[in-house]
Amino acid sequence: MQDLYIVNWLIKNTEKPNDNIKWQPHEQSPGIHVATIKGATASIDLRIGSVSDRTGSRVIVELSSDDLGKVLIEEPHMSVSLRRKYDSDDDKALAEALRNLICSVRFQDTDRERQEIGNKEERKKAMFKRLLDTL
Repeated sequence: MQDLYIVNWLIKNTEKPNDNIKWQPHEQSPGIHVATIKGATASIDLRIGSVSDRTGSRVIVELSSDDLGKVLIEEPHMSVSLRRKYDSDDDKALAEALRNLICSVRFQDTDRERQEIGNKEERKKAMFKRLLDTL
């Protein structure tokens, strides 16, 4: 299950304290996040988001590079029966990993926003203190 291995690797490197993978919201596509992994010889561009279809929303990760083209990793479709379920345990594991990845990406983005707000507040306090010191 190569897809699962790739998704777990992305989760691990998204959740590392130093944020090996820095996801950014795509400016023109709400709900889409992008990142670039720079290697020694080439880079890989990443996109993650969700798409909706008749069975609900599914997470999709796109990996692309100039020399290799694009590869999609898609959350498997659920079987539409009396109980919604995946066709196999591998499909279920991949779906859970993709959901965990998109949560990690959103958490990273939210955490960065909180830090920026804190930095703005600190700059505002420092500016106010500097103004008071000049009086």
